[in-house]
Amino acid sequence: MNKSSDSSHRLFKAIIPFIGSVVLVGCGNESKSKHETNDNRSFTIQNELRTIPLTHSSLRWYEDNNLGIAGEVPVDFFSRMASLEDWEETLKTMDVFYLRSASFQKYLSNNPAFSEELASLLAKYGIPLAIDETAATWANSGLASRDPHFLSSLTMLNELFEAGFDVHYISLQSVLSKPLRIGSGDPIDYPYQQRYFDVSSYITKISSIFPNIEFGIIDALPTRTSSNEYQTIYQGLSDHLKQQGLHLDYLHLDLPINLITQQNNNVNTETVKNVRHFVTSTLNWRFGWILTDRNGGQENSAAFSESVSEGLSNYLSMAGKADDYVLSAWFPYPQYTAPDDYTAEMPAFATFRMMDQILNVSGDGNGKQCTFDILGESSNNQTFQYVNYNHLQSAPVLFRLYCDKNQHIPLTDGNSAQPTLAVYQCINEPTEQPYFSNRSDCAQSAHIIGYLFPQHYPGTTPLYQCNHASDNHQADCPIRAPASNQSDTELLGYY
Repeated sequence: MNKSSDSSHRLFKAIIPFIGSVVLVGCGNESKSKHETNDNRSFTIQNELRTIPLTHSSLRWYEDNNLGIAGEVPVDFFSRMASLEDWEETLKTMDVFYLRSASFQKYLSNNPAFSEELASLLAKYGIPLAIDETAATWANSGLASRDPHFLSSLTMLNELFEAGFDVHYISLQSVLSKPLRIGSGDPIDYPYQQRYFDVSSYITKISSIFPNIEFGIIDALPTRTSSNEYQTIYQGLSDHLKQQGLHLDYLHLDLPINLITQQNNNVNTETVKNVRHFVTSTLNWRFGWILTDRNGGQENSAAFSESVSEGLSNYLSMAGKADDYVLSAWFPYPQYTAPDDYTAEMPAFATFRMMDQILNVSGDGNGKQCTFDILGESSNNQTFQYVNYNHLQSAPVLFRLYCDKNQHIPLTDGNSAQPTLAVYQCINEPTEQPYFSNRSDCAQSAHIIGYLFPQHYPGTTPLYQCNHASDNHQADCPIRAPASNQSDTELLGYY
């Protein structure tokens, strides 16, 4: 129905002729098993598909890579605007677009035409703007480079609102954790009480003019202090703000995945979980985790994507949760954002889509458009898997299922529709091979693995199943366009 279908088709054509539809042979048990078909061909099946209850719905934030240079942007920051179809799937699933204040000053300030174009695009897809702001850091230190009146920040916000952006969040970058230095010298003591005042003075000034903005901090203290230390500091900030009649809405944890992999300062997955628990249960702030990896970002885009996939998957496997997941980078890679197809290069938007898929499969459903992109092989070796980095290296996207039948999915004609048709995984008793059906009575063990549209809507793709999948001739039905032999296939639904 959307660009995911288009990209799936392009990948799929490398394997079989594709004529605007998908035919499914079936799938198998979670562990590999072998069955002999009537013509004695070996038919290996691997299946991951299962019922996935949606128990959570976090926000997916995205921030462009600054390539390790303050104020920089990806190579295709401007050119991607001319090919929106190359990252439409990202736009459909993105909840918040993060913009660094330094990038605004360098590329958007005094560039109203581009600002209005970007604002219009984000508004079309219902994406509010968040500012990654450094103005509050050491604001009252007395340094000539700092502005305790925040005039540059006010000017930026006025320009952004005038351009049409929905500026909904401001995140104060490293306001508690960044050491104060003069030039390249040793750190200078800058007390936390002074840092608290930097935060409260900024919130007081900005909220007096823009009262609907939510404020948060980006912080790295848990990467280098004990839990008692950072909890005391966070509690101190919360108490200070309450005394001023203010509050903080969220914290985004700056803890790159490579620190967990290397176990720097005894940092591990439990560290992230413990920060979340304290922030949400004691301070009543939302918790977000910035997903990034320095080692991968120094190597190439694929290595960065692989690290994000593994780090997020490990966190979720240990019952980790967050209110916000932020894909960001400040390294040489990824240099490009688009296209968002799952390719070997894995541009930033492809990694963002992968992040979204991993969250969906964990039961943390995307609140805008929740889907399961199903990977698979079209041969006698049938595999059906969910998206992660390793799976993407061995199989293309074959089709898509929706997670939530109550969501209104945008169509290509500007309307929307609900994917209300349940898709069941059933078991072929003679062969013990699972197959798909839109009928719940296909087998005693049938279970829902997702949803499709019950009828054709503009831009949707039909999904077919072999019509004798329930008998022992199932493996004789090849994957092919149903027009070649309609008697071999039955329609499951549309996506």
